[in-house]
Amino acid sequence: MSIFVFLSGLSLQAELFRRQEEIKAIPVRTAPVEVNDASLVKRVVSAYQLSNRKHLGNSMWQLFFDQRHKEIHQAFNNEQLDLDQTTFLLRNPGASDLFWGIDNLAKSILSLPQITSSKAMVDCSVQCLDALVRFGEAIGAIKLNNPEAYILSPREWDGLTTVKKLEDFLGIILKFPNPYPDEIGAWTPRGVVSYRTPQALYQAVLIKNLLKGIEKPRVLEIGGGLGRTAYYARLLGIEDYTIIDIPMTAVCSAYFLGRTLGENEILLFGEKCHNPKKRIKILTPDHFFNNVHQHYDLIINVDSLTEMDPNFAKAYAFMIEKSTPIFVSINHEVNSFTVKGLFDESRYLENVQRKPYWMRNGYTEETFRFKSDELIDE
Repeated sequence: MSIFVFLSGLSLQAELFRRQEEIKAIPVRTAPVEVNDASLVKRVVSAYQLSNRKHLGNSMWQLFFDQRHKEIHQAFNNEQLDLDQTTFLLRNPGASDLFWGIDNLAKSILSLPQITSSKAMVDCSVQCLDALVRFGEAIGAIKLNNPEAYILSPREWDGLTTVKKLEDFLGIILKFPNPYPDEIGAWTPRGVVSYRTPQALYQAVLIKNLLKGIEKPRVLEIGGGLGRTAYYARLLGIEDYTIIDIPMTAVCSAYFLGRTLGENEILLFGEKCHNPKKRIKILTPDHFFNNVHQHYDLIINVDSLTEMDPNFAKAYAFMIEKSTPIFVSINHEVNSFTVKGLFDESRYLENVQRKPYWMRNGYTEETFRFKSDELIDE
């Protein structure tokens, strides 16, 4: 759920894409899952200890680290690693603020009564299922809601009906993995849908469509959050996928993807394997900034570039335009600079398509197209 609905005084209806009575959601709070993850935990912590935090700069992420993540950092960075402690932190993100800034499953959020009340759980499930229906509208699996036709009887949507519509259209069996306890969302026959799940689905389908006709495409995501977009991109058949992220967030995506896809499907910072193109690679910003000969068929950034230190955002823009013909940005424009502004003076930019983001009000979806490598003369 979007916590801003509850903390800003907005009504739930104001955040929905259709009439509230159309959504027949069943609220669910996930339970703990037994798992043997000792090897994965050691890999995740080892990768964290090899990385550094120098790319936080003057940003909200530095503030988050100072206020929310210092004790977690000490646990992960301790030379005398307490495996029980680190395992507990990774398995139970709702018991700390590990996910603060990337997901609602954080202690400081779950402790708010307006978030965890029975009414809030119902409202959350409605918003999550509404977003899943919205995803169906965005891709053409479900006919678009029209408020001008509200004189007609409501169209009702439940978890079962919505998932069937989506699966019939996409031609795949959807999965909504829930490796963590205390995740709140809407029931479906494929798992609990939480707030960011439909957005990740939309982003993965967008990536897939933009890469149509490209055999074995290479994708890079700057700021992968929990890794859900990478997860669904893999479900849609995209194998060569790289996430670039700051160390604390990389911990979250590495553990999530290791749990949901399997340990052998990820490659972490400092590791090597026989065929890295078959794995989701989770690496540090240094890997992106220092690799001048890299090429990706598409780079995507969602809800983070305008929240970085402006100098780091400019550095990312400088590398993006030289590393890909297609860059997708899904960001808000509330802060001091915009993504479009980062490329206003680019000599590589051919065109940009801009539209409102289907899945979240107040966000813009922009697709930048740059000259191909052959046309760039340094």
